[in-house]
Amino acid sequence: MVHELLGINNNRIDLSRVPGISRELKEVVLSAENDQFYANNMYLNFGEIGTNIRNLMEDFQKKKPKGQQKLESIADMKVSGRQILQQ
Repeated sequence: MVHELLGINNNRIDLSRVPGISRELKEVVLSAENDQFYANNMYLNFGEIGTNIRNLMEDFQKKKPKGQQKLESIADMKVSGRQILQQ
């Protein structure tokens, strides 16, 4: 599905045209050898991938300490990710 939206060339996705993208994310490598989620989902359709992402997020939220807010949007995920990196 990524190849339909963004294109893949030698397992690399060029995100340099995305506004506000950080320098380290301008080119992303998708490899089934290094990314278990990608390996498990690369041949699935959007519905199946969406279900797997939801399950992954639910598992992640179960591991979070109580009292932290529930992730409901991509913005919430970004904030949570930054907080984890700062720890």
